[in-house]
Amino acid sequence: MKRFGKGLLAFVSLMMVVMIAGGIVVQADVMFTLPWRISNPDFEEVDFSGAANAGAPGIYYVHQNKVTGWSTASPTDLIEVWQDPNGKGVPAYSGQNFIELNAKDNYPIYQDIQTIPGTTLQWGFAHRGRDGVDEAGLLMGAPGNLQLIATADDGNDAWGYYTGTYVVPPGQTVTRLTFLAISTASGSITNGNFLDAVTLTIDVPGSQIGDYVWYDTNGDGVQQRDEPPAVGITVDLLNSNGNVVASTQTNDLGGYLFDDVAFGTYNIQVHLPLNGTYQYGFTKQLAGDDSTHNSHVDAAGMIYGVQSTLNGYYVDNDAGTITYSNAVIEKIDGDNQTPVAGAVFDITDNFGEVITQVTTDAQGKATIGSLATGTYHATEVAVADKYQLLTEPIDFTIGFESNESVIVTITNYLKRGSLEVVKVDDIDNNKLLAGAEFQVSDVSGDVIATAISNNSGLANFNNLLPGDYILVETKSPNGYQLNSKALNFTIPENPNGAVVITVENSKLVLPATGVNNDVFLSVGILISGGSLLALFLLRRR
Repeated sequence: MKRFGKGLLAFVSLMMVVMIAGGIVVQADVMFTLPWRISNPDFEEVDFSGAANAGAPGIYYVHQNKVTGWSTASPTDLIEVWQDPNGKGVPAYSGQNFIELNAKDNYPIYQDIQTIPGTTLQWGFAHRGRDGVDEAGLLMGAPGNLQLIATADDGNDAWGYYTGTYVVPPGQTVTRLTFLAISTASGSITNGNFLDAVTLTIDVPGSQIGDYVWYDTNGDGVQQRDEPPAVGITVDLLNSNGNVVASTQTNDLGGYLFDDVAFGTYNIQVHLPLNGTYQYGFTKQLAGDDSTHNSHVDAAGMIYGVQSTLNGYYVDNDAGTITYSNAVIEKIDGDNQTPVAGAVFDITDNFGEVITQVTTDAQGKATIGSLATGTYHATEVAVADKYQLLTEPIDFTIGFESNESVIVTITNYLKRGSLEVVKVDDIDNNKLLAGAEFQVSDVSGDVIATAISNNSGLANFNNLLPGDYILVETKSPNGYQLNSKALNFTIPENPNGAVVITVENSKLVLPATGVNNDVFLSVGILISGGSLLALFLLRRR
């Protein structure tokens, strides 16, 4: 329970116990003071990483995003945070941190708080001057319509503490709590007006059993600040016999309370929203590690065994609601764009539980009905042997208040095969040949890939889809004849190992001239004889 401040209730007036005819009842003058929805009231939640020193030890300029809950209108986005101890010797009123208004310029700090119109809030804050008497103001109201509620005037010798009340006007569901520097003893509006220990409480009569109902829009079973309250939800209080002894509805902030509950054991029944458009249910019970932020009701909206004792209070009975919708897995063959039947998926919710298993039909579809709001994981556990099994889950989300089925398209690809070509000498098959070029084509003649045999005589073609192919040598190794024979091969479905084809090449042989060696010898003799005859005739002349 967070909306009413679990564990921080304090008595304002004593409970009057009256014994009546064998039973114990509680009179209606019981009052509890509840801390209201102010965040970081003591300025203790500050992230000082990256903060700039403001001139002395223990004094920092901190970006407003690192001061939980608080904002500033300053264009610098800075809030001046002091620590105790610090270089100026100023102690904190409570805790270790406090702030000085106006870090570098004259702008207020503020916090927007959800409020219930008509309720009376008790406010309080500690104020102190820096160099003398400083004056600051408290303003409250709707954003854009603030009214001065109180002023604080204090010197630098001690903290002053101020309290008062504020009645939330009709229709005002957000109230801005604002602190503004009015004047300082130093004369510089940026030097002075320390602030600490801001409080905001509400008096609730006879509040003993109650909590908060919200819409768990992300389905994780844990309350987040951006998840809306469930307004107008009926909540029943039942005695140990199962009889309804009180009934109420959640207010504008999703809260409910049963006042002046007698001593005994009770059960709580939270009803689902009455909306014919969507199918509602309850989120996972006791999710996460923080019981103040999760849902306590079971799937039927029940909380059992709530003990009510005199002077007791029980405000940790949260309930988160979700909606249901469907998802449809559409399984597609990524290579042929056809449905894949027989694929089996485990469906796991965001809490790690396998909630169902589905199998795709002949159209490649599997419907998962009545899924609660949240994130899911589809893990493929089986598929036809010819496909590659998916190794990573596919995530999908069921949105809140949606009647449309979520389509989850999941693609499988056929298992690929490979071809290994072994290039050898046709006479000596142990002689492996490098430099042979090959191409693989499909039966339509389209070239799929090319490869060259390496020093081990191997040319590899990988990632081939199942089907029929043609292997052709396009270039022979040096000193060998081209083997131009086309070789057909098939990559099977669900291939197991590479297809191996051995291709032989024959060595090149020098071409024959067609002339006998005796002819060459005769021609040589004739030429020699002719030369000698010519020489003899020349000498006779």
